[in-house]
Amino acid sequence: MNEIISLEELFNDDTSPPKPIVGPGILLDKTLCLIHGKPKSGKTFFATNMALSIASGIDFLHFKVLNAKKVLYLSAEGGYYPNRERINKMNHYITSRKSVSDYPNNMFINLKSNYDLLNDSSLQEIKENIDTYEIDVVFIDPFIRFHSGEENSAKDTTKTMKAVRELINDFDVSIVLVHHSGKDTSKGPRGSSVITSEYDSCIAINKKNNHQELSFDMRHVETPKNENIRFNGESLWFEPALELLPGSLISNGKIIKKNLINYFQNDLMYSKSKAYTMIQELEKSEKIKKISGKNYKVFLKR
Repeated sequence: MNEIISLEELFNDDTSPPKPIVGPGILLDKTLCLIHGKPKSGKTFFATNMALSIASGIDFLHFKVLNAKKVLYLSAEGGYYPNRERINKMNHYITSRKSVSDYPNNMFINLKSNYDLLNDSSLQEIKENIDTYEIDVVFIDPFIRFHSGEENSAKDTTKTMKAVRELINDFDVSIVLVHHSGKDTSKGPRGSSVITSEYDSCIAINKKNNHQELSFDMRHVETPKNENIRFNGESLWFEPALELLPGSLISNGKIIKKNLINYFQNDLMYSKSKAYTMIQELEKSEKIKKISGKNYKVFLKR
């Protein structure tokens, strides 16, 4: 599409907007997503969960993966053996849910730690990776390790983001940047505000006492409500923190099943079948207990 178009061209344009890769608009085709949080908030685990979900076509939390895509994960932390063990462990979650024998060929990991988006030869090497493996989605983790600019400099950050957009535009890829939050997570990512102005979608991870809270900022779709999640140290996957259901749903220690289903479907945007599955998981974990089959009430153990 031309950068400058007339109103007549605008009115007559019927091209489709970017298609979702991860719904609802968390990651769109040929867009930039930012994941940020403070140290030890679980950013890399969350991003790796997301990358594996995209590569396998498996839904993650309440995010629906529309179709499996080829993923390139540029990782500058952890080293080969820790990453190997971590991803092997995460893989059990996927293989336990459906047969995905082909999906390992959809994800590639590059552990080279000295790439620099501001260096022409280094940028060219990243482009060759994308082209060679026909990549659809690129994860860059952590963003600070992939450029030589001063992160508080608007000039340097503008140049870096220009290189990121160049990758998106030249290769029709989506890019996910994993970055640090500022001192106050609610005020966005660390560094120049240029980063905030550039992303198409943003996921902030804020660590609480016994869980993490996700908050969102979306430029192309309606922004989802905040979500409470918890890290499962056995599977290395994030899961909904179901015991943190909104207090407004609970009355005298009871909750109406219909209201619980509406919460899952309308607030968390689960499908109807997924909502029922979540209720079953709540029952199995004894966080709720059915007290009447016909009036669909459940008791929530908080």
